[in-house]
Amino acid sequence: MRILLLLAISLFLTACNSTPKRDDYTQHVNRQTDAISQDNFTFTFETKENFDIRGVYSQDSTIDDKPIMYSGAAGVAGMVAQIAAHAATSSAFQNSKLAQQQLEANNAVAEFIKLTEDFKNEDFIDNYKQFYVSTPEATTVFIKPIYFVNEKMNQVTVKAKVWIVDKKSKSRKPVYIYKNLVSVTSKVITNEQRQVIFSGGSEQLRKHFSGLLGNLIELAQSELAFSFKNSNAKEASHIVLVNGKNKLIRGKVVAQDCQYTTIQNTRKWLLRYANELLNNWQSCEQSVQNSVAI
Repeated sequence: MRILLLLAISLFLTACNSTPKRDDYTQHVNRQTDAISQDNFTFTFETKENFDIRGVYSQDSTIDDKPIMYSGAAGVAGMVAQIAAHAATSSAFQNSKLAQQQLEANNAVAEFIKLTEDFKNEDFIDNYKQFYVSTPEATTVFIKPIYFVNEKMNQVTVKAKVWIVDKKSKSRKPVYIYKNLVSVTSKVITNEQRQVIFSGGSEQLRKHFSGLLGNLIELAQSELAFSFKNSNAKEASHIVLVNGKNKLIRGKVVAQDCQYTTIQNTRKWLLRYANELLNNWQSCEQSVQNSVAI
């Protein structure tokens, strides 16, 4: 009886706060014992022909449900069945709502998406072709990129699940040696720059996507080489301009140059942002001037 009561409570919490599945989310796993050097690094795409580009939608997936009363007439077992049914229905509604939100977001940036109709992920690996393999090896990294365009069509983020499967495992389910989420967010372009891109058509866009995907591959390559493992940076709060809003990111800076800052957040995700997006960012020229003044 006690087990049934605990199960009922668990299902009740699931029904009230179920989270729909998202393919731009994963949990960090790293069971590497040895670093993968640049010479041994290889990657492939989960689906090489597929180019996944979407509009940005609100992450709010809550559903305005009326309070549900569960009948105890059928005993605890009957109540568990009622709660399980409600949990399944709630999850289905949330997934349906997200699907509708995504469709609306895609329609808002349809002009942008149309320019990418003939794109393939392989089109944007110019500087990393030597590491690409069509037949995965034991330590080959799988990459599943998704490109997100904001409503104003002036900023793009590429997010990707990246993973290495343990081929020695005898489990029916995939066992991961490594799994993470990496992302690269572009700077906000001006209206004039956006018009240049649209007037230039697909070829103009290819340059931008090559830079984003190249950065993303380099992030995965660096983490697998243990480049960020011994970072002494302290965890801090960072304010970043994403999709027209200031976003608070908690994590530590593990890499920075004159173009991008890479933050490893509390989930161990690697998030790379164009420097112009960071609050109080000083350009390389300003940093040099300040150093000279000191």
